[in-house]
Amino acid sequence: PQWLGEPEDVPRSGRDLLLAVDTSGSMSIQDMQIGNAAADRFSTVQMIASDFIERRAGDRVGLVLFGSRAYLLTPLTFDLKTVAKQLDESEIGLAGRETAIGDAVGLSVKRLLERPQDQRVLILLTDGVNNAGALDPQKAIELAVANKVRIYTVGIGAEAVSVDSLFGSRMINPSADLDVGMLTEMADKTG
Repeated sequence: PQWLGEPEDVPRSGRDLLLAVDTSGSMSIQDMQIGNAAADRFSTVQMIASDFIERRAGDRVGLVLFGSRAYLLTPLTFDLKTVAKQLDESEIGLAGRETAIGDAVGLSVKRLLERPQDQRVLILLTDGVNNAGALDPQKAIELAVANKVRIYTVGIGAEAVSVDSLFGSRMINPSADLDVGMLTEMADKTG
């Protein structure tokens, strides 16, 4: 091999962060805003998560996508540009149309096992309730607790949206399926 220049040390803060991003069909609901424009949930998550990834200099970041199934798209790496690019190129439905939250947590815990216990962090971004997959979210919480994986949860979706109809406008809750209780429990028990 040939080297150009001297090797540089990469500053490290000692965190290993896996982002588990929901790509289920409900992420296409347009109940968010970016600037003054209506945006779907997934585009909003992509924007927020990309900004988060850019600020992680020194941390290793990986990406799990989940829908009906969970997949490791990008293993833990210091190459933040690649992680952001993989997220940017992801699409709704890529992992199926349903929501396997338990499987996403289980896969993330498995991928973090090789890392030191005080560095294991999962950030779960979802808009729904677990309705697919093999692993129950309660069991996934137990696995995370047993393996000292801290989970931070981010629920996505608007609480109320005005919808015009023949009879005037009415308010609906497009996030009625968001399982806030389970997400809160997941964060509380592991954090």
